[in-house]
Amino acid sequence: NAAGESGNGQTGGGSAAGNPGQGLAGGDSAAGPSGGGGGGNAIAAGGHPQPGGEAGASAGGGRPRREPKPVSRLTYSQRGQPSCAATAQAEQSAPGRYSEAVASPDADEWRAAMDREMGSLAANGTWELEELPPGAHAIQCRWVYARKRNGDYKARLVAKGFQQRHGVDYDEVFAPTGKQATLRMLLSLVAEYDLELHQLDVKTAFLHGDLEEIVFMEQPEGYVVGSHDLKCRLKRSLYGLKQAGRAWYRKLREQLEALGLRVSEADPAFFIRNGPSGPVFLLVHVDDVLLAARTTAELAEVKAALAAEFDIKDLGEASDYLGMEIDRDRSSGKLKLSQRRYEQELLEKWGMSGAKSRDIPLAMGTQLKRE
Repeated sequence: NAAGESGNGQTGGGSAAGNPGQGLAGGDSAAGPSGGGGGGNAIAAGGHPQPGGEAGASAGGGRPRREPKPVSRLTYSQRGQPSCAATAQAEQSAPGRYSEAVASPDADEWRAAMDREMGSLAANGTWELEELPPGAHAIQCRWVYARKRNGDYKARLVAKGFQQRHGVDYDEVFAPTGKQATLRMLLSLVAEYDLELHQLDVKTAFLHGDLEEIVFMEQPEGYVVGSHDLKCRLKRSLYGLKQAGRAWYRKLREQLEALGLRVSEADPAFFIRNGPSGPVFLLVHVDDVLLAARTTAELAEVKAALAAEFDIKDLGEASDYLGMEIDRDRSSGKLKLSQRRYEQELLEKWGMSGAKSRDIPLAMGTQLKRE
């Protein structure tokens, strides 16, 4: 290998890489600032310097060749790959498929999580079992598992939407989510006018959307009813379907407009209603909802109306939204966003939790000059 500051050239059987003008003769390595193609900064197979560049200058009595300093920072394996502990923890946290889940030491917990998911699907009337019509095809599905931070076991049935065919079992797929600029604008209003800010989570949100297309799906593994010839004809959207997000947004928008909330022209995921004590704001990002109003009574009214239609979880005052921590000091009228937990997780994942922090992203010893 050859590395330097100028061009590259090579003869013999080695390789050269870097900036202009360095060469390799024979197959050993070369390093230095400058030289010529095939001659600069080269060491022949026998290990003797060749003329051209610094190696030639050293042989002729010029400036001696400097030896590279040893690298004292993190090695590539430490810096560029996840740490062994983080990788092992991620692998052990959840099984990758159904067979692993039922054979794991936590098989009872995973089975209970799958039973809860199937109960939600049945309660929503997600599908009906039918024989597959001639010429139709059924997409497959799979189980996806996760362990929550609080230790809960989560199992979700996901359709393999990549097997869908455009124009046959799906058409439009676009579904809006709240813009980052809208989120910052809303938080600015909350801080400026001391509004109440609460958060909701819609459970199994995609299961509430109504499908307009005819979609058949194989029965989920471990929960086959009757013959394998019976397929699930989907009545409601399911996670993994290409149109699932759009169907959920359409359903949610209908309900919000029925409550008197108007969609914003600037952001289709932002809704506004003028109440008796002031405006009510609602921002949606898939199944995460932020609510802001002057009084908690107005928030409670909207929550109750949504709970009548969907299975929601009231998270109270917003403190964590889309991985961002919301730190609010109402006495001083200040509100801050941070991602400290996410940053710490990244450092632990890549084995850099013990690295020293710097105020500016520059190498040590960098001299700044005013032009």
